[in-house]
Amino acid sequence: MPLEREWVRAVDRQCIAAGVPHHFKQWGHTIPVDQIDPASKITVLHGARAVFKDEMGRLLDGRERNGFPL
Repeated sequence: MPLEREWVRAVDRQCIAAGVPHHFKQWGHTIPVDQIDPASKITVLHGARAVFKDEMGRLLDGRERNGFPL
């Protein structure tokens, strides 16, 4: 099952509300359908496509979350 963007957003909101740094490492090995390049010929399975982790990046809504707890 692919990592849902809203799950990551929920964790981000909870961290902000609690004053806790949020570090989002990467998306894993799937990309949400709404981020798939329309020119891509790769088959979509279960609402996502499988890719190499280094292709995914670590942006959430256009920015990285690089926080680390002290």
